[in-house]
Amino acid sequence: MNIHKHMNIIKSKEEVKSKRRSVLFFFFFFLSDLE
Repeated sequence: MNIHKHMNIIKSKEEVKSKRRSVLFFFFFFLSDLE
C-alpha cells in the first residue's frame, strides 16, 4: 500500500513538472510574439 502511495506521489510530481514546462513554453512563445 505504501509503495502504491509513493508511486502516486511520483506521478503527480511528473504532472506538475510537465504543466510547469508547458506554462513556461507558452510564456516564452507569448514574449517572442510581442517583439
